[in-house]
Amino acid sequence: MIAAWREETVKEEGERLLAGRFNEPAPDFSLKDLDGNIVSLSALKGKVVLIEFWATWYYPCKLELPLYQQVHEKYKDWGVICLAISVDGLMSQGEVAPFIRENNYTFPVLL
Repeated sequence: MIAAWREETVKEEGERLLAGRFNEPAPDFSLKDLDGNIVSLSALKGKVVLIEFWATWYYPCKLELPLYQQVHEKYKDWGVICLAISVDGLMSQGEVAPFIRENNYTFPVLL
């Protein structure tokens, strides 16, 4: 009985928290793309935007990005924007553009 109560309480609390989050707009940001252009989330208002946070040094990201490329290719003509935001720090940020080119990724990448 106690385990069931805990599971139900956790589920209800999770649903309550998520319900509030999905009704809030995402905070705006402005970041540079690989060509140095500024991209702001607010400029994409009204569009479906998927955001992938990734890093060149994190192996699971390297496994995930080909799937993200597939999503980008499948839905870009529907107006879906797939943004990949690199969280590489100053030490590895120079590896981002070569990594993207080597893997032929065509989704927009922000730094």
